[in-house]
Order: sequence, then C-alpha cells, then structure tokens
Amino acid sequence: MANSFPTLTPPANAGQISNPSSIIWNNYLDLQHDVLPYLQAQTMSADRQVLVQLVTDYVCQLSQQLRGGPIAPMSFFARYDGWSGWNGAYLMLDYAPVLNVAQVAEWWGTSGPNYLSESTPEAQVWGYQLEARIGMLTRVFPGNVQMPWFPGSRSIEVTWTAGYNPVPAMFKLPALEIIAEWWRETQQASRSGPRPAGAGNMLDMATDTYPGLPVRCKAAFASTAQIGIG
Repeated sequence: MANSFPTLTPPANAGQISNPSSIIWNNYLDLQHDVLPYLQAQTMSADRQVLVQLVTDYVCQLSQQLRGGPIAPMSFFARYDGWSGWNGAYLMLDYAPVLNVAQVAEWWGTSGPNYLSESTPEAQVWGYQLEARIGMLTRVFPGNVQMPWFPGSRSIEVTWTAGYNPVPAMFKLPALEIIAEWWRETQQASRSGPRPAGAGNMLDMATDTYPGLPVRCKAAFASTAQIGIG
C-alpha cells in the first residue's frame, strides 16, 4: 500500500542542477557596506551606484563560476540514483560546503518517499550521516552502520543549502579588488590622458580562460575550486 506522504517540491530559489549553466549565483558583497567603502566612494551619485552594482553582480557571479560552486549561501534541489557510488552507501551532493540539509527523500519504488533524518551518535536513526565539508551523505541504520541507498533511477531527492556563512575574507577581498580594478579601468581611466595609478593592472594573457582578471585574484578562487568525481 502506498504511503500517504506529501509531494517533495524544490524551494523557489533552488538551483537547477540538471542544467548548471542556468544557475545565477547569489551576491556575497553588499554595495553600501562592502563595495563603496572599498572604492572610497560613499558619496557616489545614485546613477553611478547602479553601474557599480552591475560590476558587483558580475564579479560575484564570475568568481563563483570560476570556483565551480557557491560562495554566498544558496539552496539547491536535485535527484540522484539510489544504490550508486563507491559501495552504494555514499551520495555526493553537487555543491559544498553544506550549511543545511532541509530534506532527504528516498523513494521506495511505488510505495512512495521515505523521509530521512540525520543520524548522530547521540540520536541514531534510520537515516543518513552528513560530511558537510565535501557534501557527502552516507546511508545508515541505527547503530550508524552503513547500508546501501534504496535502488532506483533518480530516486533520491535532496534539498540543501551550500556556501559560506559568514563569507570569509579569502573570497571577499579578491572580489573587491577585481571590482576596484574594473571600475578604475573602465570608468576612471582617461581615454585621452594619463590613467590613474594602478590602471592597466588587469592586463592578462588573451588566451586565458578569464582574460582581464588579475592573476592573484583568479588564483584565490581557482585554488578553492570544487573538484568532482567523474
């Protein structure tokens, strides 16, 4: 007999894992509290602030694309195959680090979804264990003994939040520097006279994957790139 469980629906702001190219990453820099003070431009006019916000949006999105995962907290929903992975007990989420797992549903064929809770040494349940740093879910039963996920194609549904809270300086400072370089190069550099000190530092190899970004800034994001297992 089928279980009378509610239908699992992804949150409104969930990333579409089936098409990662459609993800619009969230901002992790605030215009008033982060960007304008860094530019020393707190008195900038409203119309100019609109342009700075556009640059901020672009840099936040580009840096997370370069990293291959979220920096600002973002919610995702995805379906995974049951009984897959190294020995069937492991499931790797697409994005980490994991801040929160909102819901895990393991579909038992036509019997419907079985909603799982996190199992800890203090509260051992028929559920899963989470390694938040790498986004790994391990299926367990009481006693915290590993067991395979219930077999099925796209039968495991997970809703979770990944990213950083708070966002560390190792991501904020390089992004602020890119914004400042971009702003000086495109908005403050004179077309006819000498450019301000520091302008032109964005020069990079034309064949580079992300031309126009300072090498030291790209290194800050690329060094933390999320590596997947094919």
